Amino acid sequence: MHTLSTKFAAALLSGRTLSDSVTDKAKYCLLDYLASAYSTQQFHWVINARDMVLQNSGMDNGGAALIGSGKRASLQDAAFVNAVAGHSLVRDDMHLGSVAHLGVVVIPPALALAENRSVSGETLLEAIVAGYEAGGKLGRMLMDVQTAKKIRPTGLIGAWAAAATGSVLLGMNEEQAANALGLASNYFIGLNEWAAWGSEDMYFHPGIAVRTLQHLASIFLKTHYYPIRTKLKSNRSSSNKYRPAIMPRRPHKSLRSRSLTSK
Repeated sequence: MHTLSTKFAAALLSGRTLSDSVTDKAKYCLLDYLASAYSTQQFHWVINARDMVLQNSGMDNGGAALIGSGKRASLQDAAFVNAVAGHSLVRDDMHLGSVAHLGVVVIPPALALAENRSVSGETLLEAIVAGYEAGGKLGRMLMDVQTAKKIRPTGLIGAWAAAATGSVLLGMNEEQAANALGLASNYFIGLNEWAAWGSEDMYFHPGIAVRTLQHLASIFLKTHYYPIRTKLKSNRSSSNKYRPAIMPRRPHKSLRSRSLTSK
């Protein structure tokens, strides 16, 4: 059965050569992300996130680096903290079509995984581009004005973009990549209610999304787990079929009044 998971996987692993302009843009995105992450090291929620993962999985060797701290933690914990740090100024790059901050769900897992594999800089950039393309294309399909009001786009497509990145970086075959994307589609998170409360939830959305990547990699490189692939069907109405699972176009009448929390 041809689903979007299988079509995306085939496209991601097609072995395209990146043009000079695309390579330059990927390098620029990488530098932009690093500048954003280094700029937030003293934000209290970044410190809290870093302290938490160091207690959970801090290590002297192995794992991956926590940017700006000189510390190390497990791959998933490092990707989590680095994604939170990169997003905490909200000056990281944004893709208008998907209304999402793609760099913070693509680059942290790419760097974490690259530390543990012998990959070239070219492969790293190819994986980053794959993550941007997969996240951007899916986001364009799913996002509309009403959905974006309720669901945080970066959290919505973050795990999918991270899985696409990992598929290329880890050298998955098409079946493994399709399976990883299929499972990643279960990890859509992030409400936009933070704006009404003035809370800090939004900074953690990309971190939660990318933290799933190591689990996905472990499953599909070491086991024979077979996930659902039909969640994203490849037909003309794919976005219309999928979006109701995220947010109905017309809410129930009990939800059409003002928010219960508004004063």
